[in-house]
Amino acid sequence: MTKSKSKTAINCLHGIRALSVLWIVLGHRRFFHLFFPLTNANEINNWLENVRTVIFQTDHLAVDTFFVIGALLLTLSFFNDLEKERVSLWKMYVKRYLRYTPVLAVLILFHLTLFK
Repeated sequence: MTKSKSKTAINCLHGIRALSVLWIVLGHRRFFHLFFPLTNANEINNWLENVRTVIFQTDHLAVDTFFVIGALLLTLSFFNDLEKERVSLWKMYVKRYLRYTPVLAVLILFHLTLFK
């Protein structure tokens, strides 16, 4: 395992993120399989009532960990900038816009063209 080069890095966030991704993928995989048109309704009821499947039924909680990690990193970044006295809300919003807009544009184009 390699250590992060940054002094302010929180290495345990990588493990939390990896576990959350696995949890979400497993939950969504099983969820979509259950509601496939050819699935028996009795199988769905049996699955929902089984105690062992609670980990798959609560995968939406793993999404919350991404929000928490994102908020934590944003807050740490803000406080680091505040210590250096170079806080600019305008610059922060522009960076976020430029980061998310290309991905959103590709997703919209995919849905408008290939997804049909």
